[in-house]
Amino acid sequence: MPERTRELIGNLNIAREDGKFEDSLKLAVEATLVAQQEGDILGMAEIQSSNFLTYRHLYDKTGDQNFLVLAKHSAHSAVEIAEKSGQKDALAIPYYNLAKAHETLGEIEEAKDWYTKTIEAFQANPPESHNRAGVLADMKIHLHAAEAKLGDDSAIDRLKAALQDLLDSDEKDFTRKKILTKPKKTSKEPKK
Repeated sequence: MPERTRELIGNLNIAREDGKFEDSLKLAVEATLVAQQEGDILGMAEIQSSNFLTYRHLYDKTGDQNFLVLAKHSAHSAVEIAEKSGQKDALAIPYYNLAKAHETLGEIEEAKDWYTKTIEAFQANPPESHNRAGVLADMKIHLHAAEAKLGDDSAIDRLKAALQDLLDSDEKDFTRKKILTKPKKTSKEPKK
């Protein structure tokens, strides 16, 4: 069991969520090397998925679109590593992050396609660590929002149904807080 990799991934995720982005990225490099030594291929994909989130947070904080480019490529590398692993239950979360990267960049058609692949992968081979109705509902919300942005008016009813599924899920306390809390305003002007 790749215990050191798991420990480092936990630490880099905590650092990221505490806003210690530089620490998170440094731990990601260390975790990647340890994952390779321990033969934890899926850990390597998980680290890249974490980097996606770190870079997205950095974009939110700075408005520098270069962080979105890094986020997108981290998500792509997580997908490629997960696909090469041959473990089908490892695909949904990297697909989901790649879809979110495309959406954040305004590439809505690509995002819709990846959200569709995400849901298909999740339903066919749910990842053990995320196999909850609320996670699937969240994925569907993103898919239907993308469909609506592309002009599919019928997606609104599917979006409302998925939102209700999320509110009815076991993740009610988290989702209500997430849904009812206004996001922080950040400058979205690209830094030169």
